Amino acid sequence: MLVRKLITVLSFILFNKLLFSQTYLGLRIDPLIYAASVEKVKYGPEESETNSLKVKVSIIPKISFTTSLSERLKLNARAGIVLGSIFETEIFDRLYRGIEGSLLINYNFDPKQYLIFGINAHIQAEFGGNTYSGNSVFVPHVVLGLGVFTSQNFSLEFQFNLPLNKEVYGISREFETVTYYSIRHFYHVAAMLNMSFGFDCEL
Repeated sequence: MLVRKLITVLSFILFNKLLFSQTYLGLRIDPLIYAASVEKVKYGPEESETNSLKVKVSIIPKISFTTSLSERLKLNARAGIVLGSIFETEIFDRLYRGIEGSLLINYNFDPKQYLIFGINAHIQAEFGGNTYSGNSVFVPHVVLGLGVFTSQNFSLEFQFNLPLNKEVYGISREFETVTYYSIRHFYHVAAMLNMSFGFDCEL
């Protein structure tokens, strides 16, 4: 009973803090570039396995909600959809799809600059095909970055994302008719860099 009352009181205090603090609603566009670790496995008379890194890019539109915790600290929540698969080019990753969600802390060490700490979560979309498919996996990332206010409502950010697991998010397949080898490529994210262009307006 005491714990329930304590949770109720803390929730009320937090709600009032969010209600009466400065809050912002925004839109962001995040171009990202990342290293995809690819494990190539040959199935056939003589099986083999090799590993390599491929550079891939994508783009994520996001909705952003920000509230002030103190004069220097802000809590920022974001959600978006990965759109890289809509571009039919080699460098855009058609396997990396799904929903992105972030919970970030912004520390304003300067009126126009801030540090970014937090976590980003990628929920991979599941899909299938003859030559490639996506696995339904959850990939969390630790986020570190730097942001700059270019004007009152616009900002630019640079973020480094380090995944906390090595879940295989996608698989591509091919078949060699001459050697009768079946080849599969297993993809997971090794590291990620992204820029973020944002527009925020106070509610």
